[in-house]
Amino acid sequence: PPSDKKALHCFVQAFKKVGIKAEFIEAKERPNIGEYDALFIRETTHVNHHTFKLASTAEKEGLFVIDDPNSILKCTNKIFLEQLMGRIGVKRPTTKIMDKRIFEEEMHTFVYPCIVKKPDSAFSQGVYKAQNIDELKKYAQELFTSTELILTQEYLPTNYDWRVGVLNGQVIYCCKYYMAKGHWQIINNSGSKAEEGDFECIDPKQVDKKVLDVALKATHDIGTGLYGVDLKQSGEDVYLIEVNDNPSIDFGVEDMLLGSDLYMLIAKHFLHQCNKKRGLNV
Repeated sequence: PPSDKKALHCFVQAFKKVGIKAEFIEAKERPNIGEYDALFIRETTHVNHHTFKLASTAEKEGLFVIDDPNSILKCTNKIFLEQLMGRIGVKRPTTKIMDKRIFEEEMHTFVYPCIVKKPDSAFSQGVYKAQNIDELKKYAQELFTSTELILTQEYLPTNYDWRVGVLNGQVIYCCKYYMAKGHWQIINNSGSKAEEGDFECIDPKQVDKKVLDVALKATHDIGTGLYGVDLKQSGEDVYLIEVNDNPSIDFGVEDMLLGSDLYMLIAKHFLHQCNKKRGLNV
């Protein structure tokens, strides 16, 4: 889940301080969404999932929603993101969108290692690094059993990925997520238990402006919700990897610098948007 129990408790306390009563609900309870003023989803989202249905219902009922259905649609589809970022001029690793026919025609042209992705991959799953053509064919064939399109991408080795948290067009936190030990991703799912690399929370004022600018440009055409932007910095260049609509906010990680103020920022945003929907002076 995108937030652990301690972080969820911090959210509840922050909402309480701004005058919002927060309740935990689960899809299996079939909640009457119309009874609420807002919905804050802290569960990994997907279009073919109850999170999207719940977000869509809540938006139709007039609630303020994070993650809103439009953001879920855009962020969980890597093909859409690749095309959108290309249109708005955000630098990415060289990426190709391929069906089986195109893959068969072009698989001998790749430079190795390269990355192979499923369009709806998340949390480092459904993403592979191919060291040679045999591995590329193996991973592609595996992915094509469940999807008609795959993405192949230039491999950019770095010691860490930037994660920039953006809320309503403003940067609210910055983290370095280091690669898992002996692995090329920040999460290693190859064993019986997922292993994560270290992290470092950085004051946005101390972060290279180019990193922040790319994060804000990438989210501008997606929406005004809460996003986690993954970036790689190689020399003078900053590359967008993806935009997540349901970013991790865990106790002692993303809140390492701001502490309770991070939760208050989000709670105040909810209060502002709820009042705005009611037509109150804000």
